[in-house]
Amino acid sequence: MKLLITILILGLALTACKPVEDSLDDGKTPGKVINETDYSSCGTGNYGTSVVGTWFYQQGIGNTKFTKTYTFSRDYLRLTNDCNFDGVTVRATATSRYTSGVNTMSFLDSALNENPIQREGYKLVCQSKIEPSDFTWRFQGNCLVIVDQTTKASITLLPGSAN
Repeated sequence: MKLLITILILGLALTACKPVEDSLDDGKTPGKVINETDYSSCGTGNYGTSVVGTWFYQQGIGNTKFTKTYTFSRDYLRLTNDCNFDGVTVRATATSRYTSGVNTMSFLDSALNENPIQREGYKLVCQSKIEPSDFTWRFQGNCLVIVDQTTKASITLLPGSAN
């Protein structure tokens, strides 16, 4: 059985752990990616004032877990994807210039980084990818909500890092 997983984040910031070859039983790795982020720490109100800082969310698919971390400096976005498969972790990181205005941001560069995990009969590619696009952003309590202006897809990020 071949299992290909591609996870689009906001239609253009793609970070994924994608199994390329799979010899696992059907029941072991379900085909649906689940957001495993605990948003209870977001709170209510609008506490944030700047996107500059580190933000993250977590996903899983069966025994594969990944944490996407967005680190915004004044001029750059570093997107890190930590992929964990049965306790084996690999990291992929991509960096792009970005501009930010009042509740808007634009990713300016394309960037791609991929790193594989080889297991018995299984190859997992951990990927971090950024492509140019425009977004709006807002705060939901302590959390950052980013909305792709083309697809209208949104993602909610927790402050800090999972590690």
